[in-house]
Amino acid sequence: MNRLIVLYFLLSTFIFARVSIEEPEINFQNFEVEYYVDEHKNLDFTEIQSKNFTKARNKKSFSSQSTHLWIKIKIENKSLKTQKLFLHHTNAYRLSYIKFYEMQKEMLINSFDMNLSNQNESQHMYGSDAIYTFKLHANESKTIYIEATSFIYQYCNIMLFDAQHSSQHLASQNLAIVVILGILTGLMFYHFILYCITFFKDYLYYSLYLFFNILWGSYEYGIMGKYFGWYGADFFIFDLMIIFAIIALSFFIKNILQTAKLYPMENRLINLMIVIFTLNLGYVFINIYTTLYLFVISMSIVSTIYIGIIISLYYKKDRYISYILFAQIWFMFFDIISLAFYEGFITYNFFTRYSFILGIFLDTFAFSYLLSHRIRLVQEENKKNIHKTKRLEALSELLENISHQWRQPLTRINSSIMYIAVEMKRNNIKNNNINKKLDNIESLSVYLSQTIDDFKSLYRKDREISLFNLYDAIQSSLQLIEPDYQRMHIQVEINMDRNLYIEGYINEFKQVLHVIFHNAKDALIHNQTTDPSLNIFAYRKNKYITLEISNNGGEIDESVIEKIFDAHFTTKKQGEGIGLFMSQKILKELMNTSLSCKNISKGVCFQITFS
Repeated sequence: MNRLIVLYFLLSTFIFARVSIEEPEINFQNFEVEYYVDEHKNLDFTEIQSKNFTKARNKKSFSSQSTHLWIKIKIENKSLKTQKLFLHHTNAYRLSYIKFYEMQKEMLINSFDMNLSNQNESQHMYGSDAIYTFKLHANESKTIYIEATSFIYQYCNIMLFDAQHSSQHLASQNLAIVVILGILTGLMFYHFILYCITFFKDYLYYSLYLFFNILWGSYEYGIMGKYFGWYGADFFIFDLMIIFAIIALSFFIKNILQTAKLYPMENRLINLMIVIFTLNLGYVFINIYTTLYLFVISMSIVSTIYIGIIISLYYKKDRYISYILFAQIWFMFFDIISLAFYEGFITYNFFTRYSFILGIFLDTFAFSYLLSHRIRLVQEENKKNIHKTKRLEALSELLENISHQWRQPLTRINSSIMYIAVEMKRNNIKNNNINKKLDNIESLSVYLSQTIDDFKSLYRKDREISLFNLYDAIQSSLQLIEPDYQRMHIQVEINMDRNLYIEGYINEFKQVLHVIFHNAKDALIHNQTTDPSLNIFAYRKNKYITLEISNNGGEIDESVIEKIFDAHFTTKKQGEGIGLFMSQKILKELMNTSLSCKNISKGVCFQITFS
């Protein structure tokens, strides 16, 4: 039994994978070959003949380390006529060097080689194919060896044709990829034109994402070789366009999700992804071919980070994350298949060979829909802002007219007060009650004038919305009241992330803070609080930022706490009830949020939540 097993293995080493020609038409696209990977990368043709080759299909991918490959095909002509044969290596455009050896009866009768980095030699390419032509007489057999050297990632698709089928193959080759890249090109120009019209950066980043993918796909799938004759080391740089594409995608995701503004932690992680890929690209200056191998490692690390970001944003219920999740599930699925193909883990077929561009093609439509949906929402918000602006302009004009009508009576009242005071002094009249009443009238006059100014400020036209730092705004407001706080020994404690940003009107927001800080000081003084303190706490939860300002100046009666934002309602003996009313008005009218108040232990807490 042992002898039979040994005999079997000895015989198996002499059995070739054969291509047998029996029909007049020759169209072999699926047959067996044999291969040998030269790991030492230095074997010549004489040495390779003594090596044990491994059987495989004519379509096969190898690992990224298998850059030196030998392929052996034995072809028999069992037909009754001489055949002119065309042996195609359809992925030769990605090689640095290829050589064909023609053997008959263990003798080398012809050879043909091409250095694809040499423009004179690469002219012998047929589009993206390297073709070796030879004749095979009736009942003859020949063995063809192919020596293929790649920059990185070795895969082959060997085909055998007669003249007619060879021409048909060259004419129809890569049509599916041409269609896909054509659609992507159309989308790229469409979104770039939209960027030129609207200046939305989303369109620019998306156009760049498509542009780099088109460049990469054109090189990777042989379009550049077929139509432009671009081969060899001079054009290998196009294989690195996939890294630029993913960097552009990262900026697109950052911009469309507004991570810098809404999600600081996720924004830092995306920045880390961009840094990793940028460092990956920097390896070009050390070894351009190893850069692509390192890309696989970078992609593995970044994919883990990216999945974490998507999960985090999904739980934070970002309104766009479902679109991105749908697009990236497809992309990652095809990406895993593609990486498995390039490392030789799965079989070579249309789906595995073109999996990466198919993934890009599918997620492109998801991103296009996302982009159109987001722009539609932005346009709707702009319409609302325009309507709101018109409303504010109308109110501003109304207040301007009211102000003009009120100023004259107020001026006359102040003049009358001054006249009465002068007459009393001139006539030597001294009456404390009259003087107090005159002072009250003057105070009310000043209050009315200030109220007009406050309302005019609320609805003025020349304000500008901006993105401001919440911590800086709080510090700026505290500086105005700091002398009073120091004099009253009021301790201020701030506990917040210093990278929280709010979009709104910073000056008006500072007015709100000033009112809250001033009211806290009055409450602490009125209640003669021991160890008076003001605590400021801000945090982000999901897509919301919450600001809480609390003090230990005593609680507000629960029966009136809901009324403190009403006009002219106050808990102070000498208050006017306008500060909190105006603050609530500013937040609701200008910043699309509101101010709330609740009692806490020995004090109150004011809360503002920004979306």
